[in-house]
Amino acid sequence: MGLKQTASAKFAREKTALKFYLLGSNFNKAITALAEVEQLIFKAKKKDRYRKDNVTPSLQHQVSIALAVTNLNLEKSFEEDLIVSALLHDVIEDFDLEKSYIAEKYGDEIAETVWMLTKKFKGESKTSEEYINGIGSCIKTAIIKGLDRSNNLSTMLGVFDLIKIKSYAAESKNILSAMKLAAKLFPEHIKIINGISMQIKDQIKFAEEYVFSMDLVKKSAEIASRKEQIVSQRLTDVNQQLTDVNQQLEQLKQEHEKLKSSIESNMVISSNMKREVFMMLVNSIPQKLSHLVKINELSGQSGSQYFMEHKVNKISSEIISEIMQQMGISTLELQSFTSDEV
Repeated sequence: MGLKQTASAKFAREKTALKFYLLGSNFNKAITALAEVEQLIFKAKKKDRYRKDNVTPSLQHQVSIALAVTNLNLEKSFEEDLIVSALLHDVIEDFDLEKSYIAEKYGDEIAETVWMLTKKFKGESKTSEEYINGIGSCIKTAIIKGLDRSNNLSTMLGVFDLIKIKSYAAESKNILSAMKLAAKLFPEHIKIINGISMQIKDQIKFAEEYVFSMDLVKKSAEIASRKEQIVSQRLTDVNQQLTDVNQQLEQLKQEHEKLKSSIESNMVISSNMKREVFMMLVNSIPQKLSHLVKINELSGQSGSQYFMEHKVNKISSEIISEIMQQMGISTLELQSFTSDEV
């Protein structure tokens, strides 16, 4: 069962209980008033058929106050007038019913009570002082207004925002002033007045503590949210820094690869140049030593051919060794040169 169904079921039980009480007490005016208010609410806009929580039927408020009156053990005629006034206490303000209409149907005394309970009518408002003094100067209005305010205080949590709850609780202290005045003017009802006043005081205290607690929760949530934002921002900054570092590392890696490639290319070029120079020098040796061979040929000495070739080879080897030493060519490099040449 949903919230609206639960609230409707509770309302139906309490309305039925009130009807049976009114019937059993022969409170015909109250039965008429209950039916009339229910009809006014039914004819109202759909949104006005429920209280501000959009769950509780609007008539629940009047029924709850009327039931509270039945628990005060009042004299019957006084009790019926209170119940009728409780049921009608919002009809002038909410439905623009005229005071004269109420007087004609329910009597002047009830009409006056309902009028004193009305703060606004057709765009005009009573001053706060006028309204509070009016409430406190009549025992009926004091009781009804006290029960009205107590009911509203008990149902506002979860419906009003914290600012509205705080404001409404503060405003309720004015109602306590009216109750205090009524207790002085009507000492015979002081027990009832004090009982309702104590209930309102407890509800005001609870509302204030609720607002204080919720403010702490809200502030704690805000602090936690700020901390979370700070941590999140720091994590974002760290991640950005890591991204930057990774990008820099990637750039360094790319530059390293380029440098490595360049060095290897230069090394190849350098090696090739060294080989070409070496081979050029080596290949020029026979030409440089060719004069020795010619001298030998001109001499015509027998057996000197082998000796001369041996000497030329030895000189060539010595020259090659000298070239290798000066050019810093190792034996291993020499082998690679000669293998490449082959």
